[in-house]
This record gives sequence, structure tokens and C-alpha cells, in this order.
Amino acid sequence: MAAIAAAWLCGVGAFVLVRLRGTWPSYVALHRWLAELGVPPAVRNLDSLVLQLSAAALGAWLGGRLLQQPPRHLIGLRRGRPGWRRAALLGGAPLLLGGLGLGLAAGGPWSDDWLAKAWSGWVRAPLVEELLCRGLLVGVTAAALGPQHRGRLAAVLGNAAVFALLHVEWSLDGIATGWPTLLVTGLGGLWYAWLLLRWQTLWVPILLHAMMNAGWQLAGATGGAGGGGLWPNLLRAGTIALATWLTVRGTRRAPRNGSGSPG
Repeated sequence: MAAIAAAWLCGVGAFVLVRLRGTWPSYVALHRWLAELGVPPAVRNLDSLVLQLSAAALGAWLGGRLLQQPPRHLIGLRRGRPGWRRAALLGGAPLLLGGLGLGLAAGGPWSDDWLAKAWSGWVRAPLVEELLCRGLLVGVTAAALGPQHRGRLAAVLGNAAVFALLHVEWSLDGIATGWPTLLVTGLGGLWYAWLLLRWQTLWVPILLHAMMNAGWQLAGATGGAGGGGLWPNLLRAGTIALATWLTVRGTRRAPRNGSGSPG
């Protein structure tokens, strides 16, 4: 239980610190000082990435020490079952390629800040959110409890709730107006956790998360995860259906390590 507590404290704690840091006067004063020195916002805001990656590393290390397992394996940074690369790349293709086609048909998906959005949506968010939500919250819990323990379901549901709350404003109004985003991202958190447990590797949800975010942006879809037009949502549904089918088909065999857990 100590390993689970450490993982959840590091994972949830990192998200809370990043979300609330802008309310600290000392933090605001530091950023103003750095801005006056000419440090660009992209560099100043790297502190959130460093903090979250550090929290993921700390949680994995603590879990590894307590459970006597390699930390990177504990959070799913392992090879996993055979065929995971094919499932991830083929599964993500409908939204990625379709989104690019929609963007080009509309005159090009590029904007002045497309590089910054690409970094945030294609790299930072998939990496950080999968490491903390799926790697720590689900992976460490699954490894600590074993493949048959009912507590795994509680971890999967808790991970989905945390993941959903990351995408809305933390206020009653933000939750009330952002319920479509809460619903979609909550279901997404369940799906990504299922992919981790089936393939026994975090690389599948990381890659699919990145490809889906990329396709969504390239398509020019607006309104966040709960928005988008007809075609982007059809492409998203196609990606989910294809990746799910490939996963069910590719993971029918007995687990590679005999445990069914990512650890």
C-alpha cells in the first residue's frame, strides 16, 4: 500500500502544484523578473514539464524500491506484448491522416502558433499525462495489487477522474460548462488505462494519445476534446474502434509475463 500511496501522491500532487502555481505571489514575481530579463514564455513555462517529469521519476523510484521491481517497468516503460507498435501506429492513423487531409482541404492547418501547439499537444501532454495518470496511478497500483485484485478497477476509475479534471477549469462553473470535455476525457482515461493493461506497455497509450492530439489539431477542430465538428469526431471514433479491435485481436494470447499487469 505504501507504493500505491507514493505513486498517487506524486502523480496527483504534481498536477495540483502545476495548476495552482500561478496563484503564488512569489512564483508570479519570479516569472515577471524573468520576463524583464527577456526570457521567452516557452522557456519560462518549462518549469511545469520539469516538475511533472521529476514527480513521475520520483514516484517510479519509490514504487520500485518498495515493490522490488525496476522503476521503468513498473510504470510501463517496457517492450510489452508483441505487436504493440503495429496496433498503436495503425490504430492512430485514421485521425492523424484524416485530420491532415481535412486541414489541407480547408487551406492548411497551420497558424502562427502551430509549433507551440504541436509541442504542447503532440509531445508534452501525451508524455506527462500518460506517465503520471496511467504510469503511476494505474501501473504502480496494478503491480502492487496483482492481476486479480478489485482495487485495480478503483485505480482505473480514479485515473479517469483525475485525467478528466486536468482538462477543465477547477471551479463549479468550469465543471458545469465543461461537462462534455469531462465526459470525453474521462472515457479517454478509461480507454488509455485499458490499453496499458492489455499491452503491458505505456508506449501504446503514449503513441495513440500523441497521434490523436496531432490529428485533432491538424483538422482544425475547435472546442477542446468535447468539441470538434462531424468529420473530426467520426475520425476519432474510427481511430478508437480500430485501435480497440487491434488490441482485442492482438492480446488474446496469455500475458507475456504471466501476470497481466504492466509491472
